[in-house]
Amino acid sequence: MKADRLLGLLALALAGGLLFASRFGLHILHPCHYSWLLPLKTDRSYDFLHWLYYKESAPSFPFGIIEHFGFPQEVPLIYTTAIPLIAIPAKALDPLLGSTVWQPYGWWMLLCWILQGVVGWQLLRSMGIRRFWIRVAGTSLFWLSPFLLTRVDHMSLCAHWLPLGGLWLYFEPSWQFRKKMMLWFLLSALSLLSHPYFVLYALATGLALVWQGLSQGQAWRTVGFWLLGYAGFMTGLLFAFGYFIFPTDSYLERGYGIFSANLNTFFNNMGRTNAPLDFPNYTEGQYKEGFGYLGLGGLGLVLLAILWAIRHPRALRNRLRNHWPIAVAVLLLFAFSLSNVISFNDRGFTVPLPDMAIRIATVFRSTGRFVWMPAYLLLALGWWSLDRFRFRPLLTYALLAGLLGLQLWDIWPKLKRVYKPVALEARMPFPETPVKEAFAGAGRIITYPPYSRTVQEKDDITDLIFWAAQHHKPITTGHLPRFNRPLRQATMDSIESAVREGQFEKFPRTLWIYSKTTAPLFAQQEGLQTFRSGPYYFAFPPAVPVPASFFTSAALEKDRTRLVHLADFLRETDHTYLIIAAQDEAQRELDDKARTYFRTLGSAANTLEFRGSWAAVFSKDHLIAEQIRGRREGPAELEVELRSRDGSEQVRKLQVRSAGMEAGNLSYIGWKGGENLSGKRRGLNMVLLDEALEPVEILNLDTYLTIYLARTAE
Repeated sequence: MKADRLLGLLALALAGGLLFASRFGLHILHPCHYSWLLPLKTDRSYDFLHWLYYKESAPSFPFGIIEHFGFPQEVPLIYTTAIPLIAIPAKALDPLLGSTVWQPYGWWMLLCWILQGVVGWQLLRSMGIRRFWIRVAGTSLFWLSPFLLTRVDHMSLCAHWLPLGGLWLYFEPSWQFRKKMMLWFLLSALSLLSHPYFVLYALATGLALVWQGLSQGQAWRTVGFWLLGYAGFMTGLLFAFGYFIFPTDSYLERGYGIFSANLNTFFNNMGRTNAPLDFPNYTEGQYKEGFGYLGLGGLGLVLLAILWAIRHPRALRNRLRNHWPIAVAVLLLFAFSLSNVISFNDRGFTVPLPDMAIRIATVFRSTGRFVWMPAYLLLALGWWSLDRFRFRPLLTYALLAGLLGLQLWDIWPKLKRVYKPVALEARMPFPETPVKEAFAGAGRIITYPPYSRTVQEKDDITDLIFWAAQHHKPITTGHLPRFNRPLRQATMDSIESAVREGQFEKFPRTLWIYSKTTAPLFAQQEGLQTFRSGPYYFAFPPAVPVPASFFTSAALEKDRTRLVHLADFLRETDHTYLIIAAQDEAQRELDDKARTYFRTLGSAANTLEFRGSWAAVFSKDHLIAEQIRGRREGPAELEVELRSRDGSEQVRKLQVRSAGMEAGNLSYIGWKGGENLSGKRRGLNMVLLDEALEPVEILNLDTYLTIYLARTAE
């Protein structure tokens, strides 16, 4: 029997290792192999960039303060997804490795993978599953959970061993109440330092443990003592890691009710696996965050659990009587995962909540992430039910093989390699040698717009931050889940004021990087040395000591930008239709010349208010449709049929949406059911169409700053 168990554990370890190597690749374990962390448009790129800046930051209290990323604010690691639990101890190894660039995140993924198996095994044992091979199969299915395998882009959210650990902590029969409380403190600390979302799982676990203790005869006084100690412990931990250094309005984000779970979450694979179980969602955010699909093997387990419950109603009642605390806690988590938008497939309704409740709930806006503990409990109950059935051994083994085989077939597309190395040199947006020389002379880098993931129209800023990190340069950009809103707004205002007024001495020794879209702000200033490399622009005040070799680089050319007033541009450009969707703020620099131009076409653009919404459709010489709404009146919306003028008599239905900051901060221009052609940025988002209804030009004009478009001189 001991040989069988040893063989089973070795098989389990081998299977886990093969799955890890297949999914992630062993190359991620090498500290100096980091290109897999830098693909464009991935959150793990920013986790890595946070780490690069953090490891060069000075020791601090609170712990884990990142300097120079998102300059001038200092950001605690706890407000990022760079995983303080691994980043803070790894920082101590930096002097030993002697390399500017290295990463600890491959080992974090391995740690999560190992603990997923270890904790899952212990959970099944603590639930009383007696048969060894059922525990082996159950642990394997925890690794093969689709909702774990799809979280790999968010490395901090791969710590599913934390919600599994909460279940183990509750079900473990050998631990007394005191030991469970102490381990609950530890679980909460590990959760906070992995990803704050896991703290809510720890709180649900604590709720179940308290109820369990009271039902087992613990005195209210004892329970109250532990709860007070827990409140003090967590408050101290939050203070020690810098949670309270930001103003309270920095915690608020949009998305509650959007990034939620659907009632179909456990059996909807959303087209991600092989099974024909692709059902619609109510919001786009449910596809991103509300994924709790169990897999075909997992659904088979749930059916077994239901069958067992039907056949043994008395045993089911006894089980619920003994374990109602965890059942209630998990049901509360599932209810929160749905948010106040209750949906099934593509139908749903909103439960009205007070503003204060929504503000609190929005701290955990991606509520769909809270389906994981309910999903794991369903899987564990399925294995427990199979263990309680008195099937013959041969039938039991056949069921185990069938369930695992179904799961493997279903999730096979998710076992492909995800962390592939990328060729960084092939996609560098700037010529490497001259930009490195520019970095050497500059004291800091300011991109415009600051605090953005982009300089252009795509997520292209990753490499720039990576270079700045290698040269230890402060940089204003950087994607952060949370940030100091008042400080960020004050910095943006001071940057825009300095550039508009030409007072570059306010930001000495600064390298400015921007794009053609924002070039008008800089092109109006004298005394700047401006250069262009492809779609990117560089500006240097005279005080920046840039090496002479920079200016002679063949990869750079002198900026030949000319400024064209919006009204002149629209008069000169050959187009048949003009569509406008304002976003955020579009009124500030809309001067008399521009207003007069639109007024001659029949527009009421002169009534546009600060941060108002403006949707309009023009032909070359007159207004076709327009809606203008005040800043608190909601978005402006149009639906217009446009007819081609190339002789084909084609008619297409156009949709236009505009929302100022308070009204939703969005813009949409597109054919009904088609893609959004809008630039989706602050100011006037415009699309010019020709006679065949094809785009002549798609552009954005940041009318918060300027009314001039930047064009390249002929």
